Amino acid sequence: MKIRNGFVSNSSSSSFVCDICNGVEEGYDGLAEIGMVDCEYGHVFHTSCAENYTQIEQYRDIPKDDLINMIIDRYKAIIAAGKKKASENLPIAPGEITEEMIEEFYEDKDHVTPLTCPLCTLKFIQCTDAYTYLLKKYNLSANSVGKEIQGKFSSILELNKYEGNN
Repeated sequence: MKIRNGFVSNSSSSSFVCDICNGVEEGYDGLAEIGMVDCEYGHVFHTSCAENYTQIEQYRDIPKDDLINMIIDRYKAIIAAGKKKASENLPIAPGEITEEMIEEFYEDKDHVTPLTCPLCTLKFIQCTDAYTYLLKKYNLSANSVGKEIQGKFSSILELNKYEGNN
């Protein structure tokens, strides 16, 4: 069985958790059947949760040469940001994007590229990413934040009230 973020499987159907709204959907024949897509980094989301989903559909109409250049630019940005290493064999030149990769992109209704994923493009920020960012920005550790919360609140109900999650 394949295990990945947002995915749970049993013998007859699969359940998927939306990384944007946390809604759960169940289906038998893939994500498109239940109004969801995923990206190559494992983000799973409802197409209705993505404000730019119409833009995602528009990418399917981009001329092949333009699409190849967009894919290469995105991979170069990923490498420049340190998220991946050039040695990981990411396609960064036109000759490295195969015809098969392009055809799969155009035909695939269950998957989107990082170029069109609202999580990869930071159109939507997950709580875990925001949390990690704030820890780094303010030079905090998860342990110190946990201790502060434990010192200020005696229960999850008190914490939720403070957070406005009644």
